[in-house]
Amino acid sequence: MIPKTASGRWLAGITAVVGALVALSLVVAIATGSDEPPLLAEDTPEGTVQRYIQALQDADYAAAHALLTEDERESCLLEDYGRQRFEASDDVRVRLGETRPVGDNVEVTLHVTRFSASPPFGVSEYTQDYRYMLKETAGVWRIAEASWPFACNLRARPPSPTATPTPAPPPTPAEA
Repeated sequence: MIPKTASGRWLAGITAVVGALVALSLVVAIATGSDEPPLLAEDTPEGTVQRYIQALQDADYAAAHALLTEDERESCLLEDYGRQRFEASDDVRVRLGETRPVGDNVEVTLHVTRFSASPPFGVSEYTQDYRYMLKETAGVWRIAEASWPFACNLRARPPSPTATPTPAPPPTPAEA
């Protein structure tokens, strides 16, 4: 039935446009699929870090442990992962940052944003960067150092030789 008044035709037109937009948005939502980000190439530092974090979130600690370098696997045993809690949460967003060479290694930076609701003022967010050092061994990228909260830092590690500062010479008295 076609409306007879101008305001009725206006209302019918607006209703048709809104209905078309709703139908279009449903088609787009169905076509785009899941909220999962695309999996990065396995043979890249970024893809290795992505698989490591995904394995931790899925509680597949054996898969996460396998992505570490041999030295890291020795200092971080598989059973150490069960003592920590790695949660996938809707209030956390992880974004890939910069990837840059550091000597023979590659550093991958992730931006992790945490959201929290604080009524009556709305939502607040906090972003922190986490860095992962990767080493290529036999054509495969492995994690040599991982940042908290996605790291296994439970065992005491010996201090690296570069971590201890060199003592400064004592000050000399000023001459008068």
